[in-house]
Amino acid sequence: KKADPIAVDKKLTILATSNTAQGITTMGPCVFRDSLSEEQVVPQLLNKMEAKWKVKTAAIIYGDDDQFTKTDYDIFNAALKSDNIEILDVETFHKGDVDFKAQLTKISEKKPQLLVIGALVEEGVKIATQAKQLGLNVHMTGGNGLNSPKFIQNAGAAGDGVVVGAAYYVNGAQSGNAGFVERYNKKFGQKPDQFAAQAYAAAELVAAAVREGATTSEQLCSTFAKMKPVSTVLGPISFLPSRDVKAESAILEVQSGAFAPFK
Repeated sequence: KKADPIAVDKKLTILATSNTAQGITTMGPCVFRDSLSEEQVVPQLLNKMEAKWKVKTAAIIYGDDDQFTKTDYDIFNAALKSDNIEILDVETFHKGDVDFKAQLTKISEKKPQLLVIGALVEEGVKIATQAKQLGLNVHMTGGNGLNSPKFIQNAGAAGDGVVVGAAYYVNGAQSGNAGFVERYNKKFGQKPDQFAAQAYAAAELVAAAVREGATTSEQLCSTFAKMKPVSTVLGPISFLPSRDVKAESAILEVQSGAFAPFK
């Protein structure tokens, strides 16, 4: 939100690999992103959970001092209302907080079926863990901040059952993904997460644009705008007229310490 206007002023083309908040691509005519926005993913996520669990009530806890987590609240709040899900309680916290028991106790008293967590991974882990410690009997979901393997590693058993919407599934059959996972694991000693895959896919998109003859920032912009679907580790992707990515989302559930397709 602060860097992009400077780049736009310098007429630089931007390809954002992990910017999912509202209003990113509207900052300039050459601001693109290959990361699915929360606005694209959240409605699909909620629809699948509502269909499986017949969700009628929800509560939200989110960080009110971070652009990303505030966006989580805005999008989940709007999507829940659109689907006629009653929001029984909304609680907030600040980045760096470690004790969420007061907020979770208030939520527990309202007995929602679904808890929405708008948090970065550090706070998300603590919220999920403390919710389980308090015996909060709810389905849990959250935004992009819970998509990392770090959430699973640090939350342990408390993370099981958490459902997230993602741009990437590490065991997906998309072209080139198996080789990418193997190479990444060999180099870094762990499998790639969504953010690594989005960064790699961005490089694939840039390479595709260069192959089409783009050598300047202006040419990259025009090539991205008219680009046909490119085969990437995220699957085939191109850009919408809004410069948001056109791609399929993956709805995943934490099961026994790993992400698996939510069914």
